Amino acid sequence: MLKYFVLSILIIIIGVSYALKLKNDLKSFSAALTLIVSFAISALVFPCYLLDGTDLLISTLGALRYGIIAVGMNVSTAIMEYLPEEEPLATMYKCLLYALYIAGPVCASMFIISFSRSVLDSLRMFGHKNVHVFSQINDRSLAIAESIYENDRKQTLIFCNSEDAEEQLKTKAYSLHALVLEGNEHLHISSRRNYEFYEIDDDHQDCLIAVTSLCDYLLKQKHYSRERVVVRYFVSRDSLELIRNLDAHYGKDVYLRYIDEDNMLAISLLRECKDILAPALHNEIHIYGSNDLALSILRNLLCLLVQPGTGYAIHVFAADVKKLAKKLKNESPEILNCDFDRYFARERIQGSNCNVRFHEFDNYAPEFETEIKQLRLPDVVFVCKDDDEDSYRTSMQLKRLFSSFSPDLTSPLIYCSLKDSDLNKIIDEDNSIRYFGNYAKRYDYQSFIMPELEKAAKRTHLAYLSDKDHDVFQLSDEEKEQLLEDTGYYSYVNQNSSYCAALAMEYRLAYILSKKDRNIADEDFVREWILDDVNMMRLAEAEHERWNTYQRLQGWRCADTEQMNKIALKSQGKNVKDNDLLLHPAIVPYDILDEVEHKADDIYSRLGSDRKSDYIEADKKLLRQILKILDKE
Repeated sequence: MLKYFVLSILIIIIGVSYALKLKNDLKSFSAALTLIVSFAISALVFPCYLLDGTDLLISTLGALRYGIIAVGMNVSTAIMEYLPEEEPLATMYKCLLYALYIAGPVCASMFIISFSRSVLDSLRMFGHKNVHVFSQINDRSLAIAESIYENDRKQTLIFCNSEDAEEQLKTKAYSLHALVLEGNEHLHISSRRNYEFYEIDDDHQDCLIAVTSLCDYLLKQKHYSRERVVVRYFVSRDSLELIRNLDAHYGKDVYLRYIDEDNMLAISLLRECKDILAPALHNEIHIYGSNDLALSILRNLLCLLVQPGTGYAIHVFAADVKKLAKKLKNESPEILNCDFDRYFARERIQGSNCNVRFHEFDNYAPEFETEIKQLRLPDVVFVCKDDDEDSYRTSMQLKRLFSSFSPDLTSPLIYCSLKDSDLNKIIDEDNSIRYFGNYAKRYDYQSFIMPELEKAAKRTHLAYLSDKDHDVFQLSDEEKEQLLEDTGYYSYVNQNSSYCAALAMEYRLAYILSKKDRNIADEDFVREWILDDVNMMRLAEAEHERWNTYQRLQGWRCADTEQMNKIALKSQGKNVKDNDLLLHPAIVPYDILDEVEHKADDIYSRLGSDRKSDYIEADKKLLRQILKILDKE
């Protein structure tokens, strides 16, 4: 009997070791424990059948049957009569058997409960094509999920890693009919659903590590497809090098979308005030503060406000404004293209970027109001202070100051970021002040993820590929997706360039429509306006200048002739730009773009390639398709 006792112990040890590997999946874990207990009981009662004179096969089947019955608490005490009576083995033998009699039903109950939950979860997901999976349950993920749920309730929401979450957060998740999973639950991709994964972590380094693990897991899934799975992860601009490394490793297999929260908030603000800024002949913009949001707004403004025949001035006010200016100067020396300290002088000098002016004091300085009164009245004001109270006081001070210029003067819109709910209530009824405050406003899916702009970004990329004989917009959706994949749209570089271009197209359209003064449909007017060669040339020049600015702010530099030759040799004549070195030959003024095209074509010709560069035509192709890009057909 000792050998069967030892065998049962070994089954339990080996089985429990295996079950612990499945501890994150309660259904698998409880199923494994149930089987282990059943086999251990079968091993203990096996000699009882043998002692009863039963042959080996029947004894084995009887023992297995009894093990299954025992797990269901249907235990016969008659089996105990055949157990050994010798001490101390008999006592140990019976104690183990009784312990397994108790453990069996417990494990089986756990399995039934977890299986029932799995069935209920499947029923809740039934008929839902789109699944949103959040790596953590926190205020940000709940805000995004809530906006998704309010917009369309036929979506499946799943929160993972909720074991450390507060009960209040879990209760809010349950109110959205979301699945709240304890631990890192392994989710298996279905071939019939679309998935969006969100990696949200306050530490950006940890977030990138989590994305790497998620990508490895997704690529092992049987039904995984890049066309049906999007991975969104939250980072900052300071992580650009890590983003590029992640994209280089997984970009060909996983549709990665990074979310820079400050940049997304800046874009949301600029989309909201598009109708004010885009049509104006001259824009005056004030930015108060020098944090990352202020810098993100400044970057985007430098790209968006380039329109034919228009000008703009951006004034940045902060006590530590030099810190912000130096960061911009380091990112792109060409943007601040003169002696750096001259940008803080009162007088303008030749050779400087006349669009940007930095004021090295804030609104609490004694000379602040005097400085403001010497400037033109701004069209829009952005308040980007780090402290809520400071942002609120600054907004109210500016409102009073601008209103004092003239009794009939309407205060310009003032945008600020306030998280304090009490302050939000105070200014909620003030039409001259807009704010992005509580999590529900900051992390609304439509304004934060911006799916409409993302679709426009894809169409922007397709517009670059169209030509006179081949309109890619006429392809089927499947063919468009394949073309996007083949031309590298899913790469970090092309994704974000197209994203910015799509936002610029919104500004272009608003600019064109501001010229309309006849009784004609918007679409007809836009087509007629673009057909004018002079209009097209001026708009294409402005688009190239915008693209230049964007590329420089992303760290790109102009490739000279020698570099173009090296890149073409390296790429076997396929192109003359290098994504790794961030070199592109077209980052030059528009009036010498034709010369750059000839140099590139000569390189292609020498390498025996039939490729032709189309840097000039690319801007025009984009503008001709403006209505299709913005889906205004």
